[in-house]
Amino acid sequence: MNGLSEILEQIAGQTGLNSGQILIGGLALLLIILLILVVFMGYFRILTHIASFAYPVARVKAMGNPFVREEELATLAESHTLHELMEKIQDHGFDLKLEEAAPLRDLDLILDRYYLHEVSLFLDSVPDSIRPFFTAFHSLSESEQLKTAIRSRHAGISPEIIHSRMIPVGIVTPDLIDGCAHSEKVDDIVGLLQETIYGRALAESLPLYHDQESTLPLERALDLAALREINHSKSRIDNLLAGPVTEFCGIYTDITNILTVLRARAEGLDPEEASLSIVSGGAFYEDWRMRQLLETPTIPEILHQLSGTEYFDAISAAIPLFEETASVHPLEHELERYLLRKVAILASTYHLTGGPLIRFIVARFIEIRNIRVLVHAFHSRMPVAAISGELVTEGGIV
Repeated sequence: MNGLSEILEQIAGQTGLNSGQILIGGLALLLIILLILVVFMGYFRILTHIASFAYPVARVKAMGNPFVREEELATLAESHTLHELMEKIQDHGFDLKLEEAAPLRDLDLILDRYYLHEVSLFLDSVPDSIRPFFTAFHSLSESEQLKTAIRSRHAGISPEIIHSRMIPVGIVTPDLIDGCAHSEKVDDIVGLLQETIYGRALAESLPLYHDQESTLPLERALDLAALREINHSKSRIDNLLAGPVTEFCGIYTDITNILTVLRARAEGLDPEEASLSIVSGGAFYEDWRMRQLLETPTIPEILHQLSGTEYFDAISAAIPLFEETASVHPLEHELERYLLRKVAILASTYHLTGGPLIRFIVARFIEIRNIRVLVHAFHSRMPVAAISGELVTEGGIV
């Protein structure tokens, strides 16, 4: 300390300041340097994240999502045969091979395998900093495979056929598929899944399955668990990258809850039962508000209560078709179109990090479904005009 005092006194003599003022000035300078370092480290983290996203973002932009664009789907729809359709799809880099003579179920399975393979390659390329979200989003694919197992066992289908209809993905490993295929009853499949993210929701829905003798309660439970997992993934993402994930989860939750309400009313489900499928975390609607909408007697009244929101604006064009057909499918497609527009905005807003990746994976799912619609039409020799309303694009319905 004596050495420090002597230095301060020497500086004081040269500057005319007392030692206390010099000490305070030194501490202030040190704080400024530390602040600069903190700010620099923050920018360094941002730059590090941007660098880690450079390749995956460039990759998905190069691949693109051609089959959510009206003009590209219109070109596919002009095909005369399934073979010609496949050639056009392959010209856009899709390594899909479908035989015209194959049964429709086999064609569906090939499309499912292709999509899951695409998602697997995609997951291998995403940065670890945002991987929890995309892994959670992949649970939607897991739940579809588990639905196949539950429906098949409920219908009494043989283990060999169940094996052939299921595709390994995520927690749905070959061993789990084998266990599902050889289960004696649906309850055994639920038991196999008790330690997974689906376990609690399935166990709670099992009594309804037995009461109704329908797999629908269990299927809704799988969807519910997957959506919850997607929402929970927000907490596992670095705050610097949470923007697009948080916005997507809020919008996706709202859309899913609105669809739950519309379908429940269309199918005449008991509001209390349907409310079990409502998830919290919406961007604009609290879960209590969605449960309140379930008590609304008719779909037109539900739509009226949505007026003034972006969701109503999105579906308003399809309301006349709904009134004409009494089907909620046109409303569903318009909400999906709205989702495509929103993820496109996310891709533009967060163009250096997660935005383009979220847009790609959402659009890829809809692309595969659009291709499936066309494959079904060509395989069944159905006029494309008859199914054009099922094709969902960023710009509208073909």
